[in-house]
Amino acid sequence: MSAFYTAHEYESAIESLVGTDGPEAGCERALAADGSPRAVRLLARLPVDIRRRMAEACVEMYKAADSDERRSRLLTLHAGLLANRVDLLETDGLEARVLATMRVENSAQADAREVVLKAAAESDDFPWTAERLRTFSTEHRNRLIMAVDWMLGLGRVDDPEQRARLQDLHAALSSGHLEHLGFDALKPMLLAAVARGDIEEAAESVLADKDFAETVDQVRTLPENVRGALMDACADLYAPHAPEYRRIRVVRMHAALSLSLDRPDDRLAAAREEALRFDPDDLVRTVEMIETAWAQLASGRDIPDAIGARMRHEYFSPRPFKAKELRKVVRLLADRGPVLNPGHVWTDRALAELADLPGVWTEAVRHAATATKPRPDAAWEESGRALLSRIDGEEFAERVLGWLPLVSDPHTYFAPDSYNANAARGLVWLLALLPTRAETVRGVGTVLEEALRTPPSGSSPGIPKLANACAHALCMMKGDDATAELSRLTAQMAYKPALKILQAELNARS
Repeated sequence: MSAFYTAHEYESAIESLVGTDGPEAGCERALAADGSPRAVRLLARLPVDIRRRMAEACVEMYKAADSDERRSRLLTLHAGLLANRVDLLETDGLEARVLATMRVENSAQADAREVVLKAAAESDDFPWTAERLRTFSTEHRNRLIMAVDWMLGLGRVDDPEQRARLQDLHAALSSGHLEHLGFDALKPMLLAAVARGDIEEAAESVLADKDFAETVDQVRTLPENVRGALMDACADLYAPHAPEYRRIRVVRMHAALSLSLDRPDDRLAAAREEALRFDPDDLVRTVEMIETAWAQLASGRDIPDAIGARMRHEYFSPRPFKAKELRKVVRLLADRGPVLNPGHVWTDRALAELADLPGVWTEAVRHAATATKPRPDAAWEESGRALLSRIDGEEFAERVLGWLPLVSDPHTYFAPDSYNANAARGLVWLLALLPTRAETVRGVGTVLEEALRTPPSGSSPGIPKLANACAHALCMMKGDDATAELSRLTAQMAYKPALKILQAELNARS
C-alpha cells in the first residue's frame, strides 16, 4: 500500500468500489496495494457482507488467473477476507503438498515436510509464500513450526540465507492469523521498512494494527533511531479531518515514542489538546492518554485540570496502571494546575480560598501534598518551617482548621483520593510546626475524630491515614493544652493504631 494512504482511506476506497462497481473491482483495488501484511490485515475490518462478496469473487478470479503470482496474491487476499484459513482452491501445489505431509505422522511425512519447507524458503517471492503458509490451521502451523525447529536445531540447513529465511518463516508461523500479526513478526518488517526508507509505511503498519494498544507499547522497545523516525512520521501523517479513531492513534503513537525518547515534541500540540478533551471518569481513556499528557506537559503546554487531577489520583492509588509513566506526569504537574484535586468538599473550599491568597499559601499546600511518609523527616520539616515563616501562623491555622474537619463529608469516603489524603496529612504536620496554641490543639483533635468517623454503611474508620497523622501532630505539640487533649482522646478513642501513638506519648509525659 502506498505510504500516503491511511488505513481509513484504504478501507473506504475498497468499500466504495464494491458498492459501485462490484466485488471484483474491490478485489482488484486490494491487489493493487503493495502487498504488505498491513494491507491484507486491514481487510478483516471491512463489513462482513462486503468481505463475503469479495471472497466469492476471489474464487472466480482465481480460476481465471493466468499466472502463479496472481493466483498467490488472490489466495492471500482470500485468506485475509475470511480472517480464518484459506479455502482448498487449486493452486501451484504448495498448499496441497503441505496438507499431504499432515496425513500421517511418520518419518516419511517428516522428510516430505522438510522438502516443502526448504522449497518455501527458496521461493522467489518468499514473503508471499510465508503468508500463504500462515493461513493454515493452528494444528498444521504448529507441525510446520516443529519441523523448522528440527531443521535448524539439527543443522540440516547449511546455507546462511536459507537459515535466515527459515527463522523468518518460524516467526511468521508462530504468530496468529493475518489480522492478529504479533509484534515479534511485525518487528522485523518495521525495521526493514525503516531501513529502506519506507518510514511512513512502517508507521502505518503500527497504526493499522488490530491490537494497537499493545503494539504501540512494544514499539517503544525499538532502536532509538527507528523510534525517532517513526515519531517524525506520525507528525507528518496526522490529518485534522481524519476519523477520530485515526487521529487518536496517531497522537498516542507520537506521544509514546516521544516519551520513550524523552524528547518533547510540540508539532502535535493542538492535536494533543483536542485528544485530551475527554471525560476524566473514563478510566480506560485516562490510562490510554498518559503518554499524551506527558508530551503536552513536557513541551510546555497545559492539560485540562480535571484530567491532571484524575491522573494524579490514579498515580497515588494502591495499584496504579503505568506507574512509571504516571510518575513523570505527576512530576510535571507538581508546579502547575490545581494544588489539590477538586471534587471533595474540603478541597473545593481550600481551592476557592487559595485563589485569593498570596502564592506562598499555594506553595505551602503543595509542600503538604508531598507528605507521603508515615512521619515527617527533618528535611520536610525544614522546608515546611521556611514556608510558614512567610505566612501569618494564626491565619494559617484558622484556615486549615476550617478545611480539614470537612473530610468527614460522605463523598470523601465514597470517592477516596490518596493525593488529597497526603495533602491533608501534610497540612496537619504543618500545624504542628507552628507555636502551640490551644485553638490549634483542639482543632487537630477534632480533625482526628472526623477522620475516624465511620461512613454510612461502613464498618471501619473513614481516613485512618489522616487520623494517624493527627496523632503524630498532637505528639509533636508541647504544653498543657496538648497533654490535656492527649488525655481526652485516649479516654474516648477505640481506634487502636492512633490510640497506641497517643498513649505512648502520654506515658512519656507522665
